[in-house]
Amino acid sequence: MAQTDDKTPFMMLKQSDIRAIPAPTNDFEERVTVLDELLIKLVDGHPAITIHPRCKTLVRGLAGEYHFRRIRVVGEEKFRDKPDKGPTSHVCEALHYGLLGAGEGVLTKRRRTLDPELERAMADFRKHQAHFE
Repeated sequence: MAQTDDKTPFMMLKQSDIRAIPAPTNDFEERVTVLDELLIKLVDGHPAITIHPRCKTLVRGLAGEYHFRRIRVVGEEKFRDKPDKGPTSHVCEALHYGLLGAGEGVLTKRRRTLDPELERAMADFRKHQAHFE
C-alpha cells in the first residue's frame, strides 16, 4: 500500500539499501502463534526471544495494550475479531511480520529451505542491524 508520495514501505527501505520482501503469510492466527511460541520457548535455558527495555511501545503492547476489545453481549463474554488499532498494535504486528519474514513460523514449521531472496534480505538486515540498536 502506498504510504507517502506513492512509495511503498519496500520502496522506502530499498532507498536505504535495505532489501525487504513480504512476509510469507498475512494470516493473523499464524502471526500471533509465532510470537506466542517464542515467548514461552527456551533455547539452551534462555528465552527464545527477549524484548529490549527501550522498546517501550512494544513492551506496553505485549503487556496488554495490544488487545481485543470486549463486546457487550447479554449472558456471555465476547471479543471483537480484530485487535484495537493504535501505536501498540502497529508495533506488535510489525514484530509478527518481522518474525515471519526472518524465517520463524511458516518456514520453520514446514522445514522448507529459505528462498534466495529471503536469504539476501536476512543478510542485509544483519548487516544493518547495528544501525537500529
